[in-house]
Amino acid sequence: MKKSVACLARFGIAMGCLGIVAGGSGAAIRYEVESVTRFIEISYTVPSDAGEEVEVLCSWSPAGKGNWRPAKVHPLVSETALYLVREPEWREWTEQGKVLERRAAGLERTVVFNPYPEAQIEGKVEVDFRVEIQSPEGRVLSSEQAPVQADNSDVVCLEDWSKVFQQGVPSKSLNPDPGEWAYRTNLAASEQVTRGDDLLGKADIKVPLPQLSHPLNLKGWYAIHVCTSPLKGGIGLRLSGDERTDYVGSRYPFQEVFWNWRRMDHQHLVLRQQHIYTGWAPAHVDYVRLVPLGEDQVESLEAKFGGKVDKFIAGYYEPYSWAFYENVQHTLQHREPLTAFREARLSLVDIQIGRFGDKVVYESRLTDPLNYSTIGDPIGEVRVPTTDNVGRMQQFSNALDATLRYARELGLIPHANFGASNCYPGTPLQSDFSKQHPEWMRGACLRFEVPQVREYALSLYREALEIGAPGISIDFCRYPESIDNATT
Repeated sequence: MKKSVACLARFGIAMGCLGIVAGGSGAAIRYEVESVTRFIEISYTVPSDAGEEVEVLCSWSPAGKGNWRPAKVHPLVSETALYLVREPEWREWTEQGKVLERRAAGLERTVVFNPYPEAQIEGKVEVDFRVEIQSPEGRVLSSEQAPVQADNSDVVCLEDWSKVFQQGVPSKSLNPDPGEWAYRTNLAASEQVTRGDDLLGKADIKVPLPQLSHPLNLKGWYAIHVCTSPLKGGIGLRLSGDERTDYVGSRYPFQEVFWNWRRMDHQHLVLRQQHIYTGWAPAHVDYVRLVPLGEDQVESLEAKFGGKVDKFIAGYYEPYSWAFYENVQHTLQHREPLTAFREARLSLVDIQIGRFGDKVVYESRLTDPLNYSTIGDPIGEVRVPTTDNVGRMQQFSNALDATLRYARELGLIPHANFGASNCYPGTPLQSDFSKQHPEWMRGACLRFEVPQVREYALSLYREALEIGAPGISIDFCRYPESIDNATT
């Protein structure tokens, strides 16, 4: 069964699990090789007489050479903590090997060292690692070093993007034309790529880049890690046997993202660009690392999501928000986001199809569907993003019927959901019903004490049930002003 760790965030599925495959120690330094990433976790003890704050300087050298250079590290913290890190702090960790520790006197701390690619030769790591702890004034409190070894020669690194099946599609241009892929080499350090080469897709917002596929000939389970440049965009990935593409992107320079763990027999890696609310977006990938997993590592990962389902979990899904970024022109595309709910082992999916008083996001014949442009919540510096994507979905597919049908096929219980009331007055979202009857509104919402409003809402309930929804849910929590008395 497929498990996704995409960030994307789009479908809200994330997980992680660690295991040890090798280790060693020297002086006050202890290290362990983490089995899913093959990063090296290096533990050290902060002197008991250290002050409130210390600087930890991490460096490595080829074994016995004394040629010290900053280590690409970050502290061992949760994924949530990493998400909250500011880029300047990330750069200190990975470019200077410097970690700031507070109130750590006498405690053991751990940094995560990524040896790829600088600190390994043909997959093998044989280095000396040094941890120097200083006061804020630069006084050395302790300095320890130890030999560190790891054999990552079985890890598969995809970094030569000229090897895709589509020979001749990626050009060799350093500055590709819009609508063109390029495999770029001999890049300057300012490009922020690991080995001086990358795959870059230059966007033409109206015309998609062709998909690319990288051949693989692997057997067994692998953890898949991806690195992209935040300056250039992310990448859409799926295996050739997958139904859904996940979009993956590094938030910081040289950051690896753990995308997935999968059985790789008979699979190739498919790459595509992302579509956003303005059209097709730039695409970029630095490298992909595939780490082989033993059965014990797979069991550990699967244990978090396998076994008997002992809870009834309901999820909330907005086709509107999904389509805001996607180019939905075919009915079958509605199956893709639902596969994420299935993988998350949900029982019921609440599918929002509209709010009373605004245009609906389903194939209604009783009120006006959202068939054209719409607006969204602020995105970055864009206060009022506008898109035609949702209207395009409405024009080319029956969103409710398709979502209900595919949810059932995937073993999910689908319900249709209406927001109790928000008319979004003065925006492209407002429906004709609320425009024609401003006297039936209170603020931005319809008033349910008005009989005609109640009948209008009930007619949409009936229509959703007739289309095939086995149940209806109503969201009052965000718009309580539509109810003003207990009777209503």
